[in-house]
Amino acid sequence: MNTKELIQIGMFSALLMILSPIAFPIGPIPITLQSLIVGLISTLSPTKKIAFFAILLYLLFGAVGLPVFAGGKAGLSVIFGITGGYLLTFLLFPFFINREFPLFTNMFAGFMNLIFGSAFMTFILGNSTLEMFKAGIFPFIIPTIIKVIIISVIYKTYVSINKIKNN
Repeated sequence: MNTKELIQIGMFSALLMILSPIAFPIGPIPITLQSLIVGLISTLSPTKKIAFFAILLYLLFGAVGLPVFAGGKAGLSVIFGITGGYLLTFLLFPFFINREFPLFTNMFAGFMNLIFGSAFMTFILGNSTLEMFKAGIFPFIIPTIIKVIIISVIYKTYVSINKIKNN
């Protein structure tokens, strides 16, 4: 990796660390800005590698104790706790998201995050599938759609600015 890529990884990761602790508790799993920022990083990053390593760096800092997860939480107990599946799925976002179809692929990534995160939570808690849907998916459908729309608007604005700038 070159210096420019390392700086981009650091900047994207810092953005994620600064905004991720913001959480709105609605039950065992809060609504956060994490998936919004991860989607933005995965969409705006020049390469999938930069996005992946920025997200990985964020997870590593949180795992070693920096309070960067939702609500200012930190540690391996969060990674292996009920929200761990949501966090670990973030590593897949750069591979799910395609700039050709940012709305569709961010929606896909968001719903994969809900499904895998909820399945992990169900495994940890031993809940039923119905409880999984009630606690880990249904409350987040509308917020996920809103986040994806925000990502798409920001991306379209970014593309428009770059077109004007390059002309």
